[in-house]
Amino acid sequence: MTFSLQVNKVMAQNLKRVCDSMDKQLESFIEVAPFINKLTNSDFAISVCDLEKCLCYVPGEKIDHGLVPGTIHKKRLSSYALY
Repeated sequence: MTFSLQVNKVMAQNLKRVCDSMDKQLESFIEVAPFINKLTNSDFAISVCDLEKCLCYVPGEKIDHGLVPGTIHKKRLSSYALY
């Protein structure tokens, strides 16, 4: 195996580890999202998003951005504004 192929293989393995780690972190945020308002004195709308779409959305008592899980990010949506 040539050096460049070895480097590409290592880079692919590292990228997989990072993606797996991010998936676990996103899953953790999705699990706690429904409880965040209960733990604070403020009203929040909570969204958990990856780089492509909304994964989870929990509206606040008075705040509702109208996000729907699974919605692809589009310009002029509140989820897109974070980028």
